[in-house]
Amino acid sequence: MIITTIIISQDLDLPKDLPAALEKINQLSLKRDELLHQKAKSSKELERMTKNARLAQIRTLVPLELYKYQDAYENEVEKVYNYKTISDEQIADISIFCKKSSGI
Repeated sequence: MIITTIIISQDLDLPKDLPAALEKINQLSLKRDELLHQKAKSSKELERMTKNARLAQIRTLVPLELYKYQDAYENEVEKVYNYKTISDEQIADISIFCKKSSGI
């Protein structure tokens, strides 16, 4: 049992005394904090990329010609993005109806 413990401690590079153990804990805590920060940053980036991809998809369904101003168009695309219960087919159908109604 003692031999196994010595071999394991050599393989894991475990500290030999209390100050070294506290330093190791501090290093591991810093590494954990860094990894959590990277995870949060990655999650935000993934969310941003997903949103941009969805907005681009919506822009293909909602024609710009229906709007007089670009900012009104962008606001409408953002509104449609926030609708979670409307399918792409429904968005396209509404867009087609609006085109026909406006004579485009």
